[in-house]
Amino acid sequence: MIENSITPFALLLFGVVCVYAGIWIGRSIEAYRWRYYANEQVRMNSDGNLYMNSDGNLYEVREVR
Repeated sequence: MIENSITPFALLLFGVVCVYAGIWIGRSIEAYRWRYYANEQVRMNSDGNLYMNSDGNLYEVREVR
């Protein structure tokens, strides 16, 4: 009886751990990709007038004169 009552709690705890591990792994991969691609773009466009936003697209930043 005790084993049957502890199983749902163990499954719930296991699910929460898996969700947090998945979020952490996904954020780590995304941060690595962001660093890698940002370094590549900075290396290719070193003139300083290109800006990369959070979705990975490059936008040209022009000065207003």
